[in-house]
Amino acid sequence: MQDKIWIFYTFTEKTEVHFPQKISKTPIYLKHHVIAVVLPEEKLALIPLTLTSVSVEDERNRGSSAFSLRFWIEDSGIELLVVEYDDLDLNTFISIVKGVLFTKNRKIIEEFAQNILRGKIDEAYALTKPPLEELPSPPWLKTENFSIMSEDREYVLLQGVNCMGLEFGWFGHSEEDFKRITSWGFNVIRLPIGWAYIEPEPGVINEEYLKIVDWMIYWAKKHGLYVVLDMHQWRWSNRYGGCGFQDWLVPDAEDYLEASVRFFKNRELWREFAEVWKIVAERYKNESTIAAYDVFNEPMPHYDLVPKREFVELVEEFYKYIFEEIRKIDKKHILMYMPVWGSELDAVPWITGENIVLTIHFYVGGTWDGKTGYEKTSFAELKRAVQECVKLGLERGIPVWIGEFGVGSSAYGASDWVKDVSTLFEEHALGYAWWTYWRDEGSFGLLYPDGKEKEHIMKILDRPRILSSTCKPSKIFFNVENRDFTACLEMEKEKCRVLIYLPKRHYKTGFKLSIPVAHIYSFDYRSRVLKLVLESNESSIVEIKVSKSLKDKVVLPTVIILSFFIIFVLVAYRTSSRAVVECDRKSTHISVGKTFEDGRVLDAANAVSGI
Repeated sequence: MQDKIWIFYTFTEKTEVHFPQKISKTPIYLKHHVIAVVLPEEKLALIPLTLTSVSVEDERNRGSSAFSLRFWIEDSGIELLVVEYDDLDLNTFISIVKGVLFTKNRKIIEEFAQNILRGKIDEAYALTKPPLEELPSPPWLKTENFSIMSEDREYVLLQGVNCMGLEFGWFGHSEEDFKRITSWGFNVIRLPIGWAYIEPEPGVINEEYLKIVDWMIYWAKKHGLYVVLDMHQWRWSNRYGGCGFQDWLVPDAEDYLEASVRFFKNRELWREFAEVWKIVAERYKNESTIAAYDVFNEPMPHYDLVPKREFVELVEEFYKYIFEEIRKIDKKHILMYMPVWGSELDAVPWITGENIVLTIHFYVGGTWDGKTGYEKTSFAELKRAVQECVKLGLERGIPVWIGEFGVGSSAYGASDWVKDVSTLFEEHALGYAWWTYWRDEGSFGLLYPDGKEKEHIMKILDRPRILSSTCKPSKIFFNVENRDFTACLEMEKEKCRVLIYLPKRHYKTGFKLSIPVAHIYSFDYRSRVLKLVLESNESSIVEIKVSKSLKDKVVLPTVIILSFFIIFVLVAYRTSSRAVVECDRKSTHISVGKTFEDGRVLDAANAVSGI
């Protein structure tokens, strides 16, 4: 039995499992999202038609003489397709299986199964690259004035989520997930990927894995999301219970911290890492959907082996070298670097320059474990930490972006922690990405295993947000309890265009808009995006206020305009040179109008042409 080999396939890797002579009390193999199990001696392939977890258990520790293959199923059950592949090319067949299961289309999966039963193999099902170039491209992003801006000179607040999975070699997302992320008003995903899966063996590039990355970027682009591409590692590699890097890269380290330190002390390994980044950069150098390359996730120290100051200097030199190598291929994309551990604010490399961003991970109070909540920190400590993050960027003359923050949804005071941290970020107009978009019961995932959202977290994260503005946002505030939203913009003597997302969960029956300068506005009820054009004759801080509509409040005068099934309800009056507009939904899609400081209302047709 010990000479027997089974082969396991996921979307991103192939693993040969050898049966050991020594009895094992732990699973010999355990993997999520397995798409095929191949038994070479029997010439059989077992295909679970729904993604599932698979393990191989040593039953000898229970008194048996056998090994078991276990498919871990959900309540919905499992359909297992058993295929004799004696006359099939196995590699081609597995590629077809990947393409079929990747679609998550029940009709295609059933059609594939029926064809197999009839002895037909259709190579048209094989996984292919998506047509990224056929989709409209978003504006390129760059850094300027301590901010991230578009090539159209709009300030862009990148706020979104991490989409975990690919850094572990898993793939459990679908296009529907990207639709949902967009529906929450987010405009970015941080996408962790793993060197271990791009280059599973020295010099061997896994094109199938990169195709999966292509599809994630394609779906993001299709649904209006930027992508921060993150070369991820956590606890270094699979050997140490982590992910990201190859076991063979640093083969004889005692633990993941020693592996990390030995990597940073070995410049030949830097060169190998840079070569992989150059392959990635070559692939995406013309893709503006990529907002930035997050070059290395959470550099891990071992201060007993390398003193703190020396390790920070090593990490700084490493980042500078990788940046220089990437720039040989790709001169346009933003490059990101981070402190030691991603969050050690007194261990931050000093790197400045054009199109460089300092990204920081925020788990103040020890929330990084997914179990600790608000019991080990305070609002004052959170505030000091956010202020320090902002200070680090100002000192270096570059923007700061919070690449990860989060707390376990079942942790003590979780919703209060999320509320306070989000408020502090927006007080400084910071962009951020929640860790993480996933399904779990009580950890970081925004969804429960059945796909329902965690309402106590999402009612805070799904909040009004400035998507872009030609004026620099200086401060943002949202009160979750009463739905009051305030955005402060640094306005010059010119027009200012602003896009604001207003979530349905907070403004279901309408909203009231208060702005102290002349403006044109429109609101799209499908995308929930408020478009504003502000006009001013002087430089000033302009305060935009949005509040929940009060149905029983009577404000006069009222003007109702009917045109092509669109109803516009505009309410305007003069109070301390402040124009007020209340918008209520009346089975419409768009509400449009223009008001001036004296309370006059411009007709809707002219207002539309002015936006």
